[in-house]
Parts: sequence; C-alpha cells; structure tokens
Amino acid sequence: MHKRQIMTRLKNAMLAFIVTMILTGITIAVAKADDLTPEQMKIYDLGYKDGVRAGKLLATKRLVKLVQGTLKQRRLFLAVALTESTNQSKKVGGKIPIRFEHKWFRKCLNKKGVKTKHIPRALRVVKRTKKTNDYKFIKLAKKRGWSYCAHWATSYGKYQIMGFNYKAAGFDNPIQMSNAYHDNRTDEFDFKHFMLFIKNYRGGLAYRQLMSNKLISFSKTYNGSKKYVVKLKKNLKKAKKLITS
Repeated sequence: MHKRQIMTRLKNAMLAFIVTMILTGITIAVAKADDLTPEQMKIYDLGYKDGVRAGKLLATKRLVKLVQGTLKQRRLFLAVALTESTNQSKKVGGKIPIRFEHKWFRKCLNKKGVKTKHIPRALRVVKRTKKTNDYKFIKLAKKRGWSYCAHWATSYGKYQIMGFNYKAAGFDNPIQMSNAYHDNRTDEFDFKHFMLFIKNYRGGLAYRQLMSNKLISFSKTYNGSKKYVVKLKKNLKKAKKLITS
C-alpha cells in the first residue's frame, strides 16, 4: 500500500476516535445533569443547553453549594467567582493550575538586589503558547536559590490568586501558600481562600465596595479592567437566577 494511503487511513482512524470520545463525553455530561434540583436546572435558561457545556453546569452547581452568607452576599460572591473562573481550570500532569508571572518575578529579585541582567532569559521573558509549562519556571528558579520570589510571583488555584497576596488569602508567606494549595486540591479549599482574599484585599476596600453594590468601583479596585464590570454584572444576573432564597 502506498505510504500516502497509509497516512490517510491513520488520520481518518484518529479522527473517528476523537469524535467518538467527544460524543461519549457529551452523553455522559448530559446524563449527569439529570440529577440537578429544579432550581439548578434554571441555569439551562442562561445559555448552557448544549451538551458540551453540561460540564460547566455541574461545576456551577458545586460552586453554588459552597457560597455562604446572606442572600445578598451569596449572590455577589457567586457573581465574582463566575467572573474569575471558568470552573474548568486546566491542570498540568495532575497538578493544580498555576501561572508564573515573569514581570513580578523580576521585580521581586530586583528588590532583593539581583540585577535583571543576572536573571536567566527563561525567567525574564516568555512567549506563551498552549504548551507552556509554568512548573518548569518554578523548578529553574529554585535551582538558583530564588524559591521565595518564584512562589511570590506565581498565581495559584482555580481563581489564580497571586503569591504576593498571601496575607489576604490567609497565609503566612508565599511558600506556605504554595504548599497549602498543592496539599489541598479541593473546591472547598480553593473557594474558602478565594473568599478570604476578597474580604481582605486592599484592607477590605474591595469587599466593602462589593457589598455596597458599587460594582464599577469594586471592578477598578479588584481588577482594574473596564471590561471586568461588564462581565461581573452579567454574572450577577445569573447568580440571582441561581440563588433565589
């Protein structure tokens, strides 16, 4: 058989396999959605009707159960959580999702007296792709004895809280924060420290703005992006439909 024909058959076989896996996943996701309560089924009216997004539906159901407080607090917290996370965070080799920020890493080392020119290029600049593995940057930094700055300049978990915000998130230092996130890979842990972070960030300013429904001010304090408040308002409408009492 001609080599080109063999390659064509292999490609077709792989494509058929991928399609089968996708369809199987959709079937499973839709089947699991059947155990939702009537209240949670309302999310289908928010644009989640197709099977591909059924996984997000189930993740949102888990998220709703984690939110605590008054009706107002639960709705606002859920809105921020939905804005901050897709609830489908990707993991690298079974590890928690992280993001190493080269800019903040440089700033941390500069404050400690390390000149930028003495920092390896791989730790100074990066052209990110889908294959970028941030754990490699952490490993390289540790070899140089820069463990503190590596953790200080990395964000952790589903809500990607930066290491330099360790105090607001309820930790004593960036390294303790990193170890805690790697030792506690649960939605409960992730959400608990996310709520702590919101309440403590900027001395509680962001929390006070949020609870006062000053969403534009909160967005500027918390994120700084003009687009953030648009997403937040959209998710608050979803939260009100999901949490009715």
